[in-house]
Amino acid sequence: MRVAGKPLRILPGAALFGPNAGGKSNLLSAFAFMRDAVLNSFRYWDPDGGVPRQPYAWLRGPSTPTMMEVELVLRWDRTGRHRVSYGFTADDASILDEWLAVDGRTLYERGGDRLFAGGLAKPRANALGLSAIAQFEDISPFRDVFAWFRRARILAGERFPWPAHTRRAARQWMRVLDGQLDLFASPNRHDQSLQQAVVDLLAAADISITGFRRQGGTVHCLHDVPGQPGASLPISEESPGTQRLIRLGASVMDALRSGSLLVVDEPETHLHPNLLASLTELFNDPETNPHQAQFLYATHEASLLSRTWKAPVREDQAWLVHNDDGVSRIERLSDYDLSALPRRLDLDAAYRQGRFGGTPVLSEFDFTLPEDGDR
Repeated sequence: MRVAGKPLRILPGAALFGPNAGGKSNLLSAFAFMRDAVLNSFRYWDPDGGVPRQPYAWLRGPSTPTMMEVELVLRWDRTGRHRVSYGFTADDASILDEWLAVDGRTLYERGGDRLFAGGLAKPRANALGLSAIAQFEDISPFRDVFAWFRRARILAGERFPWPAHTRRAARQWMRVLDGQLDLFASPNRHDQSLQQAVVDLLAAADISITGFRRQGGTVHCLHDVPGQPGASLPISEESPGTQRLIRLGASVMDALRSGSLLVVDEPETHLHPNLLASLTELFNDPETNPHQAQFLYATHEASLLSRTWKAPVREDQAWLVHNDDGVSRIERLSDYDLSALPRRLDLDAAYRQGRFGGTPVLSEFDFTLPEDGDR
């Protein structure tokens, strides 16, 4: 890929590895908060309610502003791909700074009483300028950055203390998921190939679903039942585990179809490691991912690193999360000197041994059952 005439390598996904309470879920929750701020701060946040952030709890965390920034590669009109930097800082009361730059040139900057925005109106104190501009102006790249956040799907961040307005956002998200299920009834050839990929995923999970069809206003799952050709059940009558797997499959299909970002916290909770590997392969393969969608997830499944298994997560796609003195840091596995490992030691075994960090340190403990007379 070339951006502004220069080559740029974009990964189709990344996996976060690390111990419990290491900070993996917090990283994904932070992105969920950033997306909510972009999409909803102007329309739904209480004008007098400040910024509903969850600051770092230790040291000077509660009084320290939160800073968030993303770098995106976007295409709009016929001007080719552009590298976009967007971010903001905020405390409990207001947005302190906000900026948007394209190919190194600042198009929007806000901080204190400063506002550089080419004549655009200044938003209220606790709303992002991007959130406000996107509601009233159809201007690139503001429209395109806002659309990127809107397309992103985040199945993470449930622990975040969302304000009251996001209960409505949660209901909207459920409608989005229901809309994604319409992809299962789409006649589009690319959609049908993705449908087959989800059917294969369900078959690999030993679930007897052979396809989907629209029946009335509901998507039905087709089952292979001896003596009952065409047997089907509404998705709402499938088991909770099957419903979760189908909804995850719908989110995967939606991301691959639109070229958007999919963020999932610990997908192996509902997936066999082989199924998670298959999902990762869907994003790695240009044939199933022609629109350059990306898959970001946090996981404990070390087998995804196995060279022997030819696992789909490469060294440059694996990130290790360390928690040192209450502060989370991330490092890329490919930055380690992997040539120093014993030749017969697989990467997943090296990770389990703690050679890269990012694994729990277990202290010895004594677990003794009481005698019958002591109960």
